[in-house]
Amino acid sequence: PLVEIVPDVSSGKAPLLMHFDGDVSDDGEILSLEWDFEGDGIFEVTKSIPRELKGDERLLTVRNELKKEFIYTKAGIYHVLLRVTDDKEESSVSSVTIQVFSDRPWLDIVPSNTGEFDHS
Repeated sequence: PLVEIVPDVSSGKAPLLMHFDGDVSDDGEILSLEWDFEGDGIFEVTKSIPRELKGDERLLTVRNELKKEFIYTKAGIYHVLLRVTDDKEESSVSSVTIQVFSDRPWLDIVPSNTGEFDHS
């Protein structure tokens, strides 16, 4: 299968509510979809698609699982992964990077160089 993740934005200030749309194309049947929102190797959302589902019902289930929301509460750089497996036991992974900034303001203070120096 071929899979792609499309986020609504690629960066923002915490807490950041993200909307992800996945897109998949495959000549077989999708059996599972797994989302790792924090890039830590732990798939927070895993959905198995029952083989009994056919036609429009199967298509609708897959489409629903390709749309996810996640709230990032801490600043950082996150690598979001979507892994899709089909009925041929083939898998594909897509990733996208999200940057979350601190909700606290920061100030960069640069001292001016106005002092005098007497070298005597």
